[in-house]
Amino acid sequence: MVLMKILFATSLIFVPAVAVEAANNTELMEAFALRVYVETDDEQVHQWSYDSPSYYEYQHNNAVLRNEEAKGKVERMTEVLNINEHTDSEQLARRLKAAGFTNVTHIDVRYRDEDSALFTWQWKKEG
Repeated sequence: MVLMKILFATSLIFVPAVAVEAANNTELMEAFALRVYVETDDEQVHQWSYDSPSYYEYQHNNAVLRNEEAKGKVERMTEVLNINEHTDSEQLARRLKAAGFTNVTHIDVRYRDEDSALFTWQWKKEG
């Protein structure tokens, strides 16, 4: 992980515009894994996945995008969720709704950090 951080820091020198975007990306480069599952009241299912160092996947119902095709969608979702160990499920629901997922009924987020600590959040719409 130290090598990865050093390589990432080196890239800051050469491509600052890209590095700024990545730094605002909930430190995705330091995450080991991320899984986000969102279900809406019209039965739409969205899933975003990231596995270190560079596997990205986005799924909407039966359509699947991987790697470079999915990278922007996964990075955008990490920006929306802005996850850290102090985040709670209600915050995630509010952030998703503010980002346009107004009819969310179910959220499941799993995040494994660089120390292999697993954080899990689940939320279901009441009623």
